[in-house]
Amino acid sequence: MEDVEPEQKIEEVVPEQKEEEDTTLLEKKENPYEELSKEEDKNPEPTGEVTFDFTSLPQHPMIPILLAASFFMNCVALIVPFMTTEIILKGTKTYNITSLIREMWTKGIYWPTILIVLFSVIFPFMKLGSLTYLFFKK
Repeated sequence: MEDVEPEQKIEEVVPEQKEEEDTTLLEKKENPYEELSKEEDKNPEPTGEVTFDFTSLPQHPMIPILLAASFFMNCVALIVPFMTTEIILKGTKTYNITSLIREMWTKGIYWPTILIVLFSVIFPFMKLGSLTYLFFKK
């Protein structure tokens, strides 16, 4: 019986020592979130609504020239031929965007024609018009 009591005492002492060691290890470890909080202090998150003030931006003098050049090139793209087909018995035929739109509409191909008109004719000029308006707006 005497031999049993010291073993019990040893088991009781060992868990207490482990708990002490565990707490010291936790105390020694640095908080991993502490570094993140330090970085957040350096770069605080913006508060409020984000707004853009286009009047304070510098207006480069080349922008109107580039807008005019873009308008000119869009007009030329509507006229310049971009596709040539060669049919054996009928010969060759050259298409530009306007003739392609006209021919597709007369053949009854409506949905692709509408998409071509929207994205090849209307959208580029609307985009240029809105950019020109934003540049010259005071």
